[in-house]
Amino acid sequence: MNLEAVYFISQVIAAVALVGSLVFVGIQIRQVSQQQRRDVKRAREVQILEMMAQLSKPDLGPLFLRASQGDPSLSDYELARYHIVVTSIIFATRLRFEEFREGILPKPEWEKFRANIGFWLAAPGFRAVYLVSHANMRPDPDFDDEFAAALAQPISDRPAWYASAYREKLAAILTEAEEAEEAARAPATENEPL
Repeated sequence: MNLEAVYFISQVIAAVALVGSLVFVGIQIRQVSQQQRRDVKRAREVQILEMMAQLSKPDLGPLFLRASQGDPSLSDYELARYHIVVTSIIFATRLRFEEFREGILPKPEWEKFRANIGFWLAAPGFRAVYLVSHANMRPDPDFDDEFAAALAQPISDRPAWYASAYREKLAAILTEAEEAEEAARAPATENEPL
């Protein structure tokens, strides 16, 4: 074997090793990226759970509904608490929008966030805090466009409607369960021998 053949073989081995290392690095980068996406998703879910836990507290839940509906009897302290909660929801929504725009948040998840905020923007108190808080945030025309349609809709009493729809659905489910239970207890008369 001459020197030229040895050189050629070493170049082939080097090229294969280089391709192999690039494939390995690509796999590693992909795994790290997937882990980061999972971590971001988990952090979002934790944030949502924490917000839901806050809103379910006996003192904050009723305040949130009263303030969203525009109750004029709220104290300054209650309004400040409500403002902080809604501003944090709006800020979290802006972060979700940035994640969506960067391709981190899938479109279906973003659409759920957008629909949720759109639902609450029909409530007068939430809309007022949105307009005040949003005016003090860094401008983002794309974000503004996402909620322009919701802000163009007239004010409504969606929180009260939501509670009413929930109660109606719950009553229907309970009635259906009671009927199924009664049917299970009823004696079987069709198949009894004479």
